Amino acid sequence: PVVTTDDVQVGMQATEHLIGLGHRRIGHLRGTSASTSEGRFEGYRRALEKHRLPPDDALVRDCGFSERDGYEATRLWLAEGGVPGAIFAGNDPAAIGAMQALEEAGRRAGRDVAVVGSGNIHYGDMLRVPLTTVSWSRSEMGQQAARLLLQLIEGEAPDKKQIVLPPELVVRSSSGAVT
Repeated sequence: PVVTTDDVQVGMQATEHLIGLGHRRIGHLRGTSASTSEGRFEGYRRALEKHRLPPDDALVRDCGFSERDGYEATRLWLAEGGVPGAIFAGNDPAAIGAMQALEEAGRRAGRDVAVVGSGNIHYGDMLRVPLTTVSWSRSEMGQQAARLLLQLIEGEAPDKKQIVLPPELVVRSSSGAVT
């Protein structure tokens, strides 16, 4: 049994938020080769397609999920002169790294470049520029996983093989929607 979130929806919600703010050149820090990255990338692509925005390989950076990874990928965009007007990072640490690289280059998240992460890292609301993110209930995940585990321990077949919790956009200053 698996308890997870809908990673395609994570990517769609983040990207559609940025599109709704008027952004048309939206970069994506893709993350690792994990299934979560693939789902979030698929959501990013679907949102672009839905809004008739052409995909651009130069706007997608394969990187890891650490702050360093997001930082280095964003520094590459900056060095090439092609930093997008908005960035959707595959997770919050990569988004935080992107924000650091932007700040070092004299650009501010939420003002000069919109940034959205995913995962709702516990200190994301306490950053100098609070991080807009896509979240899902970890406590609900834990409760559902415990329920499934108890069913297995008691010798029962789990009533569901997979539970998918819906994600929810948490809007803060880094996307430019809140000042």
